[in-house]
Amino acid sequence: MSRNLYLPWASLFILAVGCAFYAAPPAVQDLLIYDRMAVEQGEWTRLLTCHFLHIETSHFIYNVLPLLIFACVYEYTHGPRGSLDTLLLVVPTAAAISAWVWWQTPGVMYYLGFSGVLYALMFVAFYEVYLQTRYKWLFVIPVIYLVRTIWQLDTAFNPVDDGTYF
Repeated sequence: MSRNLYLPWASLFILAVGCAFYAAPPAVQDLLIYDRMAVEQGEWTRLLTCHFLHIETSHFIYNVLPLLIFACVYEYTHGPRGSLDTLLLVVPTAAAISAWVWWQTPGVMYYLGFSGVLYALMFVAFYEVYLQTRYKWLFVIPVIYLVRTIWQLDTAFNPVDDGTYF
């Protein structure tokens, strides 16, 4: 019995948005980045759009490759439910990261990047492998990334910098 090929539409959509934002002119990117002053003036969409921006080509590649690996594989193995799960994970995670930056790191004036969301996708993937194998050491990797992300968001460790990216 052969498995039907399932197109990971949610991951491909997220990837397409990231590519479009990356290819956008700098003036357009400036309208999408997390800018604390702009958000204070009511530009709340920046709280989500900032996650799809990348500061340079290597940053873009480091975010795209894991998305292709974790999200696409997750969607493929879970079918249509995997696409819904991916969207239900990406959007709230992006919102939670932006809320953290907004309330817990008031010194961060600018922010962009998708890595925090990727870490959440990675954590889900490792959790599913854990459920199948019961190898507890698997959680060492996502915990390291989680600690790194929290450390990077904490402006107490970087008081001179008024912006951050993942």
